[in-house]
Amino acid sequence: MELNDIQKEARDFLTEHVTSAVATVSREGTPDEDFNFYFLTSAHSRKLKDIEFNSNIAVVVGFGPQTITIQAGGNAEVVRDQDEMFMNNIFKKIKFKNLDQWPVLHLEKEGIVILKLNTAWMTLLNFDKEGHPKTFSHEIQKVI
Repeated sequence: MELNDIQKEARDFLTEHVTSAVATVSREGTPDEDFNFYFLTSAHSRKLKDIEFNSNIAVVVGFGPQTITIQAGGNAEVVRDQDEMFMNNIFKKIKFKNLDQWPVLHLEKEGIVILKLNTAWMTLLNFDKEGHPKTFSHEIQKVI
């Protein structure tokens, strides 16, 4: 599949940024509105309980200082057949600088759950004209 400029920008951005925020939905609603995300959480977290009740989630990648983010949403599922190599690849991708960087590092491996977001929609918001001029826009741009 040939990627257009917006999709290439999104792929490059997601490769460079490994930190994101995951928003689950409560029992009352759903989020408003091939890029799949994998993320870690505690086996006893509220996030996991929310996803087990309602698997529709949204994720935002990018926290500044540049004004560029990727927003995505879809259906989350627990990765059941996780092996040591899969876990190691995730930890390698994250590039932890120290043990205190992420609370999940303090969990035992048995206490970590890998979740996969099967992305249904994704947008790029790019107000960073100097850093990312090719896809700069005052509009939210559809990636998928």
